[in-house]
Amino acid sequence: MNDEDGAAALEVGFIINTEAAFAEILKLGQMFSAETQDIIRNATRIEAAAGGIKLAGATSAVASFGAAATREGANAAREFARVEKAGEAMVRQLERQGDAFGRTREQMRGIKAETAALAAEQKGLTELAERIRAAEESIYGKESAAAAKARADVAALADEKTAAANQAAAAAEVEAQATRSAALAHAMFEARVREGVQAMKEQAAAARASEMEAHAQEIRSAARAYDMFEAAAAAACCAAAAFSSASPATSARAFAAAALSLS
Repeated sequence: MNDEDGAAALEVGFIINTEAAFAEILKLGQMFSAETQDIIRNATRIEAAAGGIKLAGATSAVASFGAAATREGANAAREFARVEKAGEAMVRQLERQGDAFGRTREQMRGIKAETAALAAEQKGLTELAERIRAAEESIYGKESAAAAKARADVAALADEKTAAANQAAAAAEVEAQATRSAALAHAMFEARVREGVQAMKEQAAAARASEMEAHAQEIRSAARAYDMFEAAAAAACCAAAAFSSASPATSARAFAAAALSLS
């Protein structure tokens, strides 16, 4: 406890002033026996003797040790703080990576914006929180519109590619059909040519056969005429021989028969 003057004091039913402790003890010693006074004097001498011991070296060593211990403690505290800070940073980084896993860049930006808006609201900065959310919504709207336009462009391009592919397929089919038609026409033309050639060959063969038949008929007719001529000539010779040896009437009949055979 402290007294009114600020000095330390003990209170056990009465106050003992430590600054005047020895004076009070001497006053009380008069009330004690001689033995008690001897004990008090011996205690006083011991206290005085103890006060004469020089503790400067020990105090200096203790102070140096305390300073060294303080430095080491400070170094250990700084190292502990550094390790703790690095560990906390690693934890925050891993937590951020875990939160960002599977999310797009736009989603992470939205989360950061909402976190900043909530922090602003907690500090009473309502207008700042509203501006943060408005800016994020504006960017999100623009990105959504751009993404929708990109999807529409991709769909239109896909439709154009499909239409071009269908048109190319139709053109290829038309060309293939034209090729097949041309091949069929060529085959029909070749067939007609072959048929014409065959007909011409058959016609030429028929004409040749007719010519040969006519020539053979002419030969046969000539041979027959020749045979008839020879027969007539032989008959004429016979008639002439008979005419020369027979009577005039007989000769006339033989001549008439020969003439008839010649006719």
